[in-house]
Amino acid sequence: MTSRLANVLSGIFHPFLITLYSFLLIFFSGSYITFLPSSIKLIILMVVALNTLLIPVISLVILKRLGLIKTFYIEKHRERIVPIVITSIPYFFTLYLLAKLPVPHILVRIIESGIIILFVAAVVSYWWKISLHLLGIGGLTGFLFACSYNNYFSAIPFIALVFLVAGSLASARLKNGDHKPSQVYAGFVAGCVLTLLFFLF
Repeated sequence: MTSRLANVLSGIFHPFLITLYSFLLIFFSGSYITFLPSSIKLIILMVVALNTLLIPVISLVILKRLGLIKTFYIEKHRERIVPIVITSIPYFFTLYLLAKLPVPHILVRIIESGIIILFVAAVVSYWWKISLHLLGIGGLTGFLFACSYNNYFSAIPFIALVFLVAGSLASARLKNGDHKPSQVYAGFVAGCVLTLLFFLF
């Protein structure tokens, strides 16, 4: 794998995008949620994109300008804690909005699971540099397993695809020297197991 391809994969499957991907996936999965009015789905996607992607990105830019982080890659593990905590704030706002709307509860739980992943990432980052990319893709994998187990939709093809993506993403993070193998594997397993258990119980 070339460094350029590794950077592309890291960008496409950035942790900020995983929650949005989860919503897009379930909206077009063929499940009963697919039949929500298009206007409702569009509003939800706009809220999710704003609070889990745009605001976190803007927050990183502000933190860098203030000198609280040195680079957008946030290489030191303890330097990640403040950005992670700040990123969680708009997640809570999204949770509040979705809880007020007449939407399927699984959509609320997607945001709740994202908050759990962020909490774990912040706590672990105090001592260790766990892979946030693999936490994210692991969370998506756990979500798909839960959807398959609960018969929300036929998730097996998606699970196979996301395993392929996870393997490629892990290789990309190792290729760029961003993580050690243990940090990559631990991120994927933690994200997958935490999300799966959350949706099952």
